[in-house]
Amino acid sequence: MVHGWDPRTKLVGLFWITGALLWTKPAFFLAATLGYFAMSAAARMPRALTVHTVRGWAPFLGMLFIVHAVSWNALLKQPLVLERLVAPADVQAAALSVWRLALMILWAVLLTATTKTGEIQ
Repeated sequence: MVHGWDPRTKLVGLFWITGALLWTKPAFFLAATLGYFAMSAAARMPRALTVHTVRGWAPFLGMLFIVHAVSWNALLKQPLVLERLVAPADVQAAALSVWRLALMILWAVLLTATTKTGEIQ
């Protein structure tokens, strides 16, 4: 079903989802995640492709999480207090950033997996 869609429709959809992920509240992330899995199932995309993509991006996403979650100012102060070093609000913001970027990547992979390169060009 997804493979037969016009490439322009899929590209506009990717732009819309990416833009929505930039400016929406975290509740949209759940809908975008469920939508991704529904669309990848409709496209009969192998689950291994999703796993492979996430595994490939994991080092970058992990570093992004660490940079966002750790308070570098608290790291330089003495005495070192764990609650100030890794504040729950910072961890939540870091998790949302990683989730947002992972969704953008996965939706882009879905587009490229269901569209011929010549059609995208």
